[in-house]
Amino acid sequence: MTYRKVFPKCPVRSESQGRDCIIDQSFLPSLIPNKCEKCTMFFGGGCTGSSTQYMDLDFGPCGKKGKCHPVQIDNAFVLSKVFVPQKCVSCVHLKFSLIAGFTCYENVDPSLWKGKTLDWDLWYPEFPNIQYRDCFLSQSLFEAISKKKEVLAIKLFRSINPGTSIKDGRDAYAFLHRYFLSDESDSED
Repeated sequence: MTYRKVFPKCPVRSESQGRDCIIDQSFLPSLIPNKCEKCTMFFGGGCTGSSTQYMDLDFGPCGKKGKCHPVQIDNAFVLSKVFVPQKCVSCVHLKFSLIAGFTCYENVDPSLWKGKTLDWDLWYPEFPNIQYRDCFLSQSLFEAISKKKEVLAIKLFRSINPGTSIKDGRDAYAFLHRYFLSDESDSED
């Protein structure tokens, strides 16, 4: 899913509008937003701002208007499920690269190896985009945790992570439950 490396959204707001910078990144010229150029969270062409994973850069909104909820697209090169914002499906600026995946080439030099991160506008995933150790997580697991169904969550965790113990499941539940609680308290502010 293309949105997994975009959420949570970048908390840094851009002071300059629109103009992007080109930097040389280990022999591949890349486009980065101005706000990222001197940001302490910028590292190796991506963002370390998320405590759970390395994120794509936030270029802000694109010029195309339309709905941004995820739509699955089929591509001859991609065998897994891939989702892009609905407005991007028929957009001429949507390009695919085996290295970068789907990116936007609106106002981007076509010689660059990847374009801008896709614009998800105000759409946000229903469940958080987090990682827990090297374990698999599923939407049904998140649903059980959000409904505070600990036993079901532990069973689901162990079923999608064979070889894990009940203690591993309880630890995962405690960690993820705290994450959900902090997310709820943030939304109340």
